[in-house]
Amino acid sequence: MSHKNPRQKSKTISVFLITTVILLGLFFRLSNLSNKVFWVDEVATAVRVSGYTITQVTDDLLQQGVVDRKTLLSYQTINSDRTFGDSLDALTKSPEHAPLYFLLTRLWMQWWGNSVGIMRSFSIVFSLLCLPCIYWLCQELFKRSQISWLAVGIMSISPFYVAYAQEARPYSLWTVTILLMGVSFWRAIRLNNKSAWSFYSFCLILGFYTSLFSSYIAFFQGIYLLLNFTKQRALIIKNYLISSSISVLAFYLGSG
Repeated sequence: MSHKNPRQKSKTISVFLITTVILLGLFFRLSNLSNKVFWVDEVATAVRVSGYTITQVTDDLLQQGVVDRKTLLSYQTINSDRTFGDSLDALTKSPEHAPLYFLLTRLWMQWWGNSVGIMRSFSIVFSLLCLPCIYWLCQELFKRSQISWLAVGIMSISPFYVAYAQEARPYSLWTVTILLMGVSFWRAIRLNNKSAWSFYSFCLILGFYTSLFSSYIAFFQGIYLLLNFTKQRALIIKNYLISSSISVLAFYLGSG
């Protein structure tokens, strides 16, 4: 009769626990997804994704007077009257939000459908992508799988991340880009080669197109490098400045 050694037994238990926690997190994210209140910020998402601005909707409704439910929903669903270009134009006229999430959601809904559950499910996809990203970031920072898996477990069942995973808002995508900005930053410092800094620049661009607040993260990453400046890190700082400048330029040209 064979017996597992303590280390192998401990590993088996750990795999079982983390798998259970991740599945529990997935269950929480999918629970009651379509039946929760579709609140005002999600309505704003639906309007922009459908190719309208809030001003256009307000003006139309004021002109029509009393409207029925079907008319209201027509501004929150994708139809043949409004194209992908209309969604892009609506986002250009509403610059308070970066466009990436809304345009991707438009494509997602064109493929899968117009329901509230479908719209919210896109955030679940990004919420699940956060898990490998947080693992990767912890590996870059600590290089200990125990810490990385613990972070994955916490993020899986955190009420904060579960709540955002069930909203048709950019927060889950932004979390992915924040984690990738962190991963690529520490990876670029460690490797300090062209491909690593190119990846960092790409992650910054994703972050900027997801939320303008991502610029603060890039800024404070630069502050960190300056506060820890040494002659040996001069090339790293130079590469950081080049990569971040390229990212800012790419965002400026794309949003201009």
